[in-house]
Amino acid sequence: MVLTIARAYGLLQNYEGREALEELALLEPHQRNMPSVLAMVGRAHFEMADYKAAEEAFKAARAIDPYCPEALDSYSTTLWHLKKELDLSYLAKEAVTDNRQCPQAWCVVGNCFSLQRDHDTAIKFFNRAVQLDPGYSYGYTLCGHEHSANEDYDRALACFRNAIRTDERNYKAWFGLGHVYQRQEKFEMAEYHFKRALEINPHSSVLHCWLGIVLDERVEREQGEDRFERLLLPLESLQKAIDLDPNNPIARFKHAKVLMSLNRDEEAVEELQALLGSAPREADVYLQLGRAYKKLQDPQRAMLQFMMAWDLDPRNSNHIKSEMEKLENPGVVETPNEL
Repeated sequence: MVLTIARAYGLLQNYEGREALEELALLEPHQRNMPSVLAMVGRAHFEMADYKAAEEAFKAARAIDPYCPEALDSYSTTLWHLKKELDLSYLAKEAVTDNRQCPQAWCVVGNCFSLQRDHDTAIKFFNRAVQLDPGYSYGYTLCGHEHSANEDYDRALACFRNAIRTDERNYKAWFGLGHVYQRQEKFEMAEYHFKRALEINPHSSVLHCWLGIVLDERVEREQGEDRFERLLLPLESLQKAIDLDPNNPIARFKHAKVLMSLNRDEEAVEELQALLGSAPREADVYLQLGRAYKKLQDPQRAMLQFMMAWDLDPRNSNHIKSEMEKLENPGVVETPNEL
């Protein structure tokens, strides 16, 4: 048992979630139901962005041991991703009542306010977490994201650097740095930090996706005669993201856009239609699908997609109407960034 758990822990440290789950599955049923083991299962699913499975595991761990600290911070972030505001509020109240000296408990409270978009209050609680434990890398990381949401990029960068100072293998902090640089349109710096994050966790669909996005943005910014050739790099990263997680909607959407930039419009249509299976009410997908059909000179299907986009997002009606007018009047000149 001990060796199995140790191997699973080592795999988790290398962010090999699937392999860790396979190792933990070798345990006897009564061993798998230990709170610490259930928390490891939850973390494995969490790192794989399978938030529903992670929620089930973390909830099971806390049902057996409400004081299980391993389940607190990742569980609260799981609920944040699932947008379960009521469950997160209840968890925050329980966590602080149980142990006010536990830094993870204050991270739960911070995540609760973050989900309510009260970033300033969230920052106060994340700061409280790192005051209790100055070596708590995850607390600095979450605080950095709140400063970034407030567009306070200098403080965000400082928090992410503190997170890396306390744990150099905190790939989430490396990602945070990259995301800040991307928002500042410092694409070369963003690419560097996303790649550093991927060196630590090469199994993350999210990281490969954002690397692909920033590589695409660099190509758009730099242009040049070799543009088509350089577009193969973001295409490769986005395909890797999809291979790791076929349900990653951002990766599929961006992959389709890069395919269109390469004039591989039929493949883009296939990608967008596949995406509609998991995101049937996303207006942007219908809008992009309409553009793809337009490039394929299929105005009837293009118009249908634009109308679907209008129905789903009437607030964007002026932009969608503009696309329709260009479809009806092919003589209208389009600017390069419209695709």
